[in-house]
Amino acid sequence: KELLSGLTPKLIATLKTLFEHNLQLNATAEALGIHRHTLTYRLEKIRATCQLDPLQFQDAIKLQIALWFE
Repeated sequence: KELLSGLTPKLIATLKTLFEHNLQLNATAEALGIHRHTLTYRLEKIRATCQLDPLQFQDAIKLQIALWFE
């Protein structure tokens, strides 16, 4: 929970959708109903807040596990 504590509900939903779509940016943006650039902006906010990059395998695993235990 501590890992995700700085994220807004919108950013958490973005992460969940990203993982549901196997880190595919276009599919994630479409599922969220946002532009791909908006998605990359949100991912940058997640990187800045958590110090983890959701598009990097090892960081994505940590974030996914944190979401499971949320």
